[in-house]
Amino acid sequence: MAIAKLSWSYWFGSRTQGLLIHPYITMREIVREHFLRPLTLIPTIIWIMTWIIAIFIGRLGILLSLDQQTWTIIVGKGLVFLWLCLSWFIFLWQILLSYLYLRFRLSK
Repeated sequence: MAIAKLSWSYWFGSRTQGLLIHPYITMREIVREHFLRPLTLIPTIIWIMTWIIAIFIGRLGILLSLDQQTWTIIVGKGLVFLWLCLSWFIFLWQILLSYLYLRFRLSK
């Protein structure tokens, strides 16, 4: 069971890394294989996961700021900036993957 999870996580990680490093080649392989097509939405799934984590960290930050500690405000603003930059990157990455998916899908 553990080996199957390890194998699946390696496969998933290699496909995700392929979509990040060389999206043209990896997306061409994804369009050829029918069961791999949901991988096109990986950036959206990653964004949703980061949004959930950001909500959790925000709630934790509110609890920590009840003590009136100024470092939590600085860290909170830094995390918001980091999340906005990450969101913009993921948005552009999703547009690129969608374009490549449609391009390869229509050229078949």
